[in-house]
Amino acid sequence: PVASAKFTTSGGLITGVEVQLYRWNGSNYVKIDDLSGFKRLVSTFKAGFSKTNGGDFETTLKIGEDNKITGVFNGNEKDEKNSVRNPPFTVSEARALVVYYVIGSASYRLELR
Repeated sequence: PVASAKFTTSGGLITGVEVQLYRWNGSNYVKIDDLSGFKRLVSTFKAGFSKTNGGDFETTLKIGEDNKITGVFNGNEKDEKNSVRNPPFTVSEARALVVYYVIGSASYRLELR
């Protein structure tokens, strides 16, 4: 699948992301509405950004019961050193916006600069 990301804002900060997946049907890309198969296969599903002054941040994407794929940048995810993994950010702070996922040993990445 090919990912399409819409980063959402609140108060001038990017605070979330909504992702849609598309597949090639032989003549054009069509949105994947039933994500049950993808959900069973994917082992990692994240979105994030690289800051212009260094550092990469990411949020874990979740597939809801409504088949919507979402993630938040609100500072609630921490790493093993208790550092925030998903702070809200401004567009000017971001060098690149990224969506990536892993199925088996293959990784797929969409990077927007």
